[in-house]
Amino acid sequence: MRRGGRQPIDGSVVADLWSRGLCGAAIAARVGATRQAVNRRIAMMGLRRPAPMHSASDPRPVMPYHPFWTPQRDAIVWATQGKLSPICDVAEIIGKPVSEVQRRWHQMRSRSKYAPHVDGTLLRKYNAAHG
Repeated sequence: MRRGGRQPIDGSVVADLWSRGLCGAAIAARVGATRQAVNRRIAMMGLRRPAPMHSASDPRPVMPYHPFWTPQRDAIVWATQGKLSPICDVAEIIGKPVSEVQRRWHQMRSRSKYAPHVDGTLLRKYNAAHG
């Protein structure tokens, strides 16, 4: 028995529960140890979770639907390349707060293969302002 009356944690049990997808806290409850001790054991054993798999036909999730964000507006936001000055201009043109336009740009950026359609009057208005 170790100092403080604690039992050593069995690595094979931890590895088995980890491979089943349990988190450190759930494993700690099952083996009768603290969460920190289990997480330390997991790190010492070098256990890692595999990256989530995406299907080959749809490698990234599609953009969430929102009635305000039409393909034309998305194209304008995408054209800003995330730069603050153009984002502020777009926010003023479409009448939305800058934070909402930035949020939409980051949503599109997180789906890097997303390519919005580039057409419409709003895009012409934006291009006229930025020559």
